[in-house]
Amino acid sequence: MKAPKAFIFLFILFLKSIFLFGQQGEWTWMKGDSALNSAGHYGIQGIPSPLNYPPGMYEANGWVDLEGNFWLFGGLSWFGNHSDLWKYDVSTNIWTWVHGPGCLNQPAVYGIQGIPSPANSPGDHHGLGFVTWVDLQGDLWLMGGSLANGGSNDLWRYHIASDEWTWMKGSQVIGDPGYYGTKGIADPANNPPGRDEVRCGWTDDNGDLWLFGGATVSKNFNDLWKYDISTNLWTWQHGSSLPNQPGIYGVQKVPAPLNTPGSRWPYAHWKDSDGNFWIFGGGNEFYDVFNDLWMFDPIQLQWTWMSGSNLMNQDGQCLGICQNSASNMPGSRYENSACWKGACDVFYFYGGRNPRSSTLYSLSDLWCYDRFPGEWTFVKGTLSPNLYGIHGSITFSDPANMPRSLYGSCSWTDQNGNMWLFGGRNSGAEFVSELWRYVPDDQCPPANVLLTAGVSRDTVICRGESTMLSASGGNSYHWSPNMNISNPNVPNPYVAPEVSTTYTVEITYQCNSSVSSNVNLNVHVEVLDCSPIIPNILTPNGDGMNDIFKVIYKGRLPFSILIFNRWGMKLFESKDLEQCWDGKFKGSEATAGVYFYLVKIGEKPYSGTVTLMR
Repeated sequence: MKAPKAFIFLFILFLKSIFLFGQQGEWTWMKGDSALNSAGHYGIQGIPSPLNYPPGMYEANGWVDLEGNFWLFGGLSWFGNHSDLWKYDVSTNIWTWVHGPGCLNQPAVYGIQGIPSPANSPGDHHGLGFVTWVDLQGDLWLMGGSLANGGSNDLWRYHIASDEWTWMKGSQVIGDPGYYGTKGIADPANNPPGRDEVRCGWTDDNGDLWLFGGATVSKNFNDLWKYDISTNLWTWQHGSSLPNQPGIYGVQKVPAPLNTPGSRWPYAHWKDSDGNFWIFGGGNEFYDVFNDLWMFDPIQLQWTWMSGSNLMNQDGQCLGICQNSASNMPGSRYENSACWKGACDVFYFYGGRNPRSSTLYSLSDLWCYDRFPGEWTFVKGTLSPNLYGIHGSITFSDPANMPRSLYGSCSWTDQNGNMWLFGGRNSGAEFVSELWRYVPDDQCPPANVLLTAGVSRDTVICRGESTMLSASGGNSYHWSPNMNISNPNVPNPYVAPEVSTTYTVEITYQCNSSVSSNVNLNVHVEVLDCSPIIPNILTPNGDGMNDIFKVIYKGRLPFSILIFNRWGMKLFESKDLEQCWDGKFKGSEATAGVYFYLVKIGEKPYSGTVTLMR
């Protein structure tokens, strides 16, 4: 008996939905060989095929293009160093070998600096520990990486449409010392010193490329650099020009110009919705490891130590899976290069390595840091090291699925917010070719987006004055009552109530389609009758009573006063309430009699007479 066509169609849609979306909080093994040290399958260059997948690789790196495709370059496999470029189509689950020699340990083909060519290739020295960026036009960039004799600083750009690499800047010499120049000053001679183990790079909102830290033979860096694509110039922006520097932590969550992370190999990194750069953990030349979290403001050029310890080799702690808490903290680690930014400025990373534990091990824990309210959550996995992994059925989501304990992996985020993980090495230093997908659970961590909501303090004004109210922590606001207010739907309206009024603001934070919070907060505005008190007599005889002509006014509006004699001559002028007329003109006593005043408060004038008696 044939199945009805409608049933078959619905079943196909069901299978496709499993592939495209999976289940929240679950891993899916999507592609690659579950056997270790796989040679992969290249197929034909430029031709996608369901059989294709890259070799098991460690410290490859990648990009997400403007159409949502994943790109992968370089890496070290069981067989040697690679310099091939791969593309993964998320919608079809198919890899394509796009560019590169398809064989091992190939040197770079530089061509002419600044000139693209189909023959150009960055070479195998970019196969280990290099940094990548995507610019605002969608071109792919990389810099750094190493061979046995040191790190590199040659900068490359790949244009997807033409399938061409361009050597943009830097030296062809491995171990080049670079040139710092003057901090904050761009110069054609500037170049970061050659380095590897540099995975922390960001593209700022202006399209400039930034990198932090890294290492070369016996040297670790904490310098921060910016590259301006439009001028082809590097600028040393922060940190030391000397290697192996300790950190300057300052006060936690307080930015300062001198603050800086210690020299390290940095891996986990993110850019938040306000354009700030973040890093977590890393290691140094002594294989000490960190668990500190830092934020850098590229406008103010200041680091802030946000979380974690200022001591190295720290054990982590957590209350349990999906239990966010201020006391939670991942343990110290490095090579935790699989990292993702989720919705609502939630930062994730997976695995890594801790060489200072009692047993050298790799990790399989998935953690996230929720920027609001600034807490870590252990999301999934195990705190026990050296997990073999549970693969399940390929392309099928399952709550029990779990990647191996891994370090030196590559990661991407797709257009649906799903997190993807490729490659790396296991605790036995063997190479992995598996591609995994994780669908974030929007309730792990629980949504706490409005813990930072706040309003201005209660205030006092005089009748006729206005004051600005302020609210923060949301992305929409509504103030009530809607009277004597400049705009009830902005965070900072001006109000001018005629009587004392309590204003209520509803603050809403809509993070995505499924995460929304709101809170109501109050601000009280006390309104006083602050009409000025103006004396009508002046007796400057030193008895302490009416010795000066002083206007009493408790408000905050602009004030001015003029004193004239009966012929209209100005004897006194002031805009300061505390500067009063003492009955003199140019240092000499004015004669007794009637004088005229003009007081102005805000735009309202007050006029009258004052009698001077002697």
